[in-house]
Amino acid sequence: MKTTHLAIIAIVIISLAIVSFSSKPAYAVGCAVWGYGIGEGGATPFYNPQPHLVKGRNLDVGITILHDLFNYDYNGTTRSISFRLCDTNGDKNMSDTIYKITVTKEDGHKTVLNNVFYSGIGLLQLQIQNYSTTEIMPYVRQDPNHDNAFVADSNGTVYMKNPFLWEPGVYDLTVRILGFGTSNVFYQNGEPVFNYTADVPDTVWEEIQHGNSTYRIKVLSTQKIESFNYDADTMRLYWSVRVPQEQILNKTHQVFSDVEIPRSFHEFSESPFLNATINDASVRSSPMSASIPQSEMMVNLYSPLSLLSDIAKNANMTDAAVTFSLAPLLKSSTRLDLNHGVYALVTWSPSPPVANASETLHVKFLTASGAPLKNAVYDVYLSNRHGINFEHYDVRVAKDGTDSAEFLFPQDDIYKLYIHVRGVSNSSAPHSIDNALDGDAYGYVVVGPEFDTIATNTMTQHNMTFPYQRDLVTPLRQVKMGIQPQDVTCDWSGFQLVLKSEDGSPACASPHTAKILTERGWGYIPLRLR
Repeated sequence: MKTTHLAIIAIVIISLAIVSFSSKPAYAVGCAVWGYGIGEGGATPFYNPQPHLVKGRNLDVGITILHDLFNYDYNGTTRSISFRLCDTNGDKNMSDTIYKITVTKEDGHKTVLNNVFYSGIGLLQLQIQNYSTTEIMPYVRQDPNHDNAFVADSNGTVYMKNPFLWEPGVYDLTVRILGFGTSNVFYQNGEPVFNYTADVPDTVWEEIQHGNSTYRIKVLSTQKIESFNYDADTMRLYWSVRVPQEQILNKTHQVFSDVEIPRSFHEFSESPFLNATINDASVRSSPMSASIPQSEMMVNLYSPLSLLSDIAKNANMTDAAVTFSLAPLLKSSTRLDLNHGVYALVTWSPSPPVANASETLHVKFLTASGAPLKNAVYDVYLSNRHGINFEHYDVRVAKDGTDSAEFLFPQDDIYKLYIHVRGVSNSSAPHSIDNALDGDAYGYVVVGPEFDTIATNTMTQHNMTFPYQRDLVTPLRQVKMGIQPQDVTCDWSGFQLVLKSEDGSPACASPHTAKILTERGWGYIPLRLR
């Protein structure tokens, strides 16, 4: 779970990855919150709470988590976080600082750290080994003159053991400044207080077998990952976590997870879109590439607040099961889950859709109980793989809960479908809309031959993959090797060669799909001489 304000930054990997601090000293980051998985509770991340005006100084606390626990395979025995009291006017360090640091894990409100620390240079760095409770190393002395604080060494370091930065979850940090400066400014009451939130991920590695290849998949989440599975027939990855109900209901958080996939797994890396779900509801996914090896791709899955409210309704008294899944697109979306339990059933005619021909979208809006959502007012948009909208309709009305609209797809490809329900029109006031059911959802349209479950089952049995096979050659790859289109071989059992009427390009399709394509004039089955 991640704070809402730790917004996903454009299309880069994981919203919190800015720069690696493994080689950058903590005192160089400025008077601000930096690092990975940390932000100020209830405000914009990467900036501190409002500075406190103390004796003419604007005091703030800069915090840095020194290891990128999200993007890299950090295997060190210690993890570090630094604190620095500074004057925002000139970014000056405040020496002789006394910090009282309280860290509470949000699930169960367990306090994992509640200690006072003193740093003569002002910079405080906690070097933390993994342990179930707090244990300050015995050689760290305490100073009775400074509220019995644990005293940092000349580099500002205190060595300790603690579950913080190790045990996955969401943590609330409270930093109180009990004193600072050579002039001995001490507080009995009314000390400056700074609040933050930190995410610590759980990381699991799983090896999966697909065809003749083995791939190593990395999954991250700020809840303990309970299970991981791979369905080779549908090429879908599954994993689940349990999220405390209070975190789901807290609007400052999102449920999220990241999955890292080798780019050699071409079915994923070369798919123009990926189909992501949370508890079987389609959600946005962000393929990203920054801060990870070029040989890997990472995808971020995160939940809209509307889905969280639906998950919370099905939670028990303490927590809710949340299941993530991810797969390359093989078929068009048939159901889009909107807000408030409303969903849309989507079909196309003819089906599957083909390019350069009039295609009719049929949409049926239903409530959570399965009843038609009458007089639903909605918009529908189609965009290509580059995110460019090429056809849309605004303010359409599904009078009895159903409607249809015509579209023209420019070429065989995978397209994104966006439906926004504005609400329900009021029959007594035609120009007014009750927007209590406002919501939106994304789906996908595969234009051209679809590959159904039978196809993927057959290919799996023959150690084949789709759609980007590297061991057995695909039709287009055979053409690139010099084979004439009419001589292309369909490697998977029971499939037929179809040549596209427009340019003669080859495709392999099931007999059922081949029949539909030839009937529509999309292509023809070449005559083979024996």
